[in-house]
Amino acid sequence: MRRRTLLGMLAATPVALVLGCRRGWGPEQGVTGGLRWLASQQGAEGAWSGPDQTARVVEALDHLGAGLAPEGVAMQERALTWLAAALAAGPLGDDTGDDTLSTTAIALHTVVHHRGPEGLDRAVSWLLERCPGASDPALDPVVARRVLEAVQVLIQHGTGLDAERTARLLEAQVTGRARFEQAQARDGGFALVGAAPVPEGAAPVADGEATADGILALLACGAGGADPAVASAVEWLRAHHSPDRVPGAAGAERLWAYRAAAAQALSRTGGSGDWSAALLPQVGAAQQPDGSWVGAATPGLLDDPLVVTALALSTVAWALRVG
Repeated sequence: MRRRTLLGMLAATPVALVLGCRRGWGPEQGVTGGLRWLASQQGAEGAWSGPDQTARVVEALDHLGAGLAPEGVAMQERALTWLAAALAAGPLGDDTGDDTLSTTAIALHTVVHHRGPEGLDRAVSWLLERCPGASDPALDPVVARRVLEAVQVLIQHGTGLDAERTARLLEAQVTGRARFEQAQARDGGFALVGAAPVPEGAAPVADGEATADGILALLACGAGGADPAVASAVEWLRAHHSPDRVPGAAGAERLWAYRAAAAQALSRTGGSGDWSAALLPQVGAAQQPDGSWVGAATPGLLDDPLVVTALALSTVAWALRVG
């Protein structure tokens, strides 16, 4: 899909999408307030708090696209410089755990997209060792999506990579696609690994965030919207989507992560945009007077206002790209 500027998307947004939001709120005001708040939180060196927050904010700025004002572009450039320097030393974290893997993959995706892979050998090698394997006992769609998106951008922009690494990236993409197709439930959904104990003999319950991430992972592996695995996952997501809860989940801890992933998955695969008309008012109603967004009252990364604000801005950006 041809990318439109944020201002163009806002101008084309039907008034009906704004009427259900809290009084005085519209997508343009929401994005402006969110960016102003993010600018006030950015450190002099370019980071927002740490690598997790910085990677996700830069990703959100990418989703907003060419409509960023010069101040937003400068803000993003400072953050990219900080992330590139951090990645030059290796993974962004303690070298273990899914948080480190996701953060490193998101950061690689954004930095390589803008600046290429030069100087990032250690982080790229570390990521390659953690790509979804054919013999892995379980596939976490949320984490694997991030890894495969980094693999995709490295293939697209990695002209400085040697032949061996390029071959490994291509192999990871093929293997990742096969693993997602194998992990997909018969109804088209994907389950969140470790979300809840599964009774012996029972199938895992499909989850909205996992399914949205499964769609994005398949797209990152080269599948198109008409691919049977993608089409069945999109059908599941459309049938179960809700703007105020995560389908298949009991709590609201992952609501903003779900909203952002679902908005991107549904926007990129086409079809009716009726979901965005219900989603944007929910996003607007949750924005704070200072321009930020906050999550559920559960300590953790997905409750960090920096991360939630980034996810909310991504949600708005993708919701406005419908059609």
